[in-house]
Amino acid sequence: MIGLGAGEPDFDTPDNISRRRSRSIQDGKASKYTNVDGIAELKEAAARKFKVENGLDYKVSQITIGTGGSRCSTTPWWRRSTRATR
Repeated sequence: MIGLGAGEPDFDTPDNISRRRSRSIQDGKASKYTNVDGIAELKEAAARKFKVENGLDYKVSQITIGTGGSRCSTTPWWRRSTRATR
């Protein structure tokens, strides 16, 4: 798990990312909710990174990229909250 919640960065968004973001908006890919377990292209890139840089062979179906631990959990929130109130 990689934590990306440290706060606002102290640098501008790199140009290549800004261009890609603009292209995604124009292509209609940035105006909808993403899949709960992550964007397919990002999961594919993560699988390639793990293979090339770390020698780890993960299938895309084994990778989850989300905005927080509870969104990525395999236990539904209502089951966790019921257990927590007992």
